[in-house]
Amino acid sequence: MENIQKKLHRKSIRIPGYNYTLVGGYFITLCTGDKKCILGDVQDNSVNLSGVGEIVRKEWLRTQELRPGVAMDEFVIMPNHIHGIIRVGVGRGTACRAP
Repeated sequence: MENIQKKLHRKSIRIPGYNYTLVGGYFITLCTGDKKCILGDVQDNSVNLSGVGEIVRKEWLRTQELRPGVAMDEFVIMPNHIHGIIRVGVGRGTACRAP
């Protein structure tokens, strides 16, 4: 049981005391449950998205339409995770700065 708890708890990489609602660009990684490869598969050095992967791609692009002040930047979808950059505070009149 102790090994399972250690596996489920990992050290946070957040900056202590930093307010993540501030204007800026944030690099994120989202993983599938149990790291299952449900978003696509790799063939000839490129990812072919599955139906679920296509939904993830469309929703990534649609997020900024649904959430004012948020802009979705570059992203890449892998078979079991997605990496992307989200810019928070877009349109608030403040230059976008990375933390």
